Amino acid sequence: MADRNGIQGLTLSRALAAGAVAGLAGGLAEVVFMGGYSSITGLNSSEILKLITFTFFDSTVAFGPNGLWAGLLIHFILSLSIGMSFALFARYALKD
Repeated sequence: MADRNGIQGLTLSRALAAGAVAGLAGGLAEVVFMGGYSSITGLNSSEILKLITFTFFDSTVAFGPNGLWAGLLIHFILSLSIGMSFALFARYALKD
């Protein structure tokens, strides 16, 4: 059967790189979407990032001076991980 997705011929490193790019692009798209949504609704987008930080750290870190940047970093690390996980899935689980 033909390679439906063109993924079988990729080496592991190329598949992971493609997944990393896709994950970061998806994370960036979500940040842009939330920025637009926040501007329309009046929601404070910095609070969302601080709450992401609060998921992993205590309130002194999350609501401190670097809580916003930590939330953004966590968001992109998770996006990167999800993209690379899907790339691994596509490379190994979708083989014919």
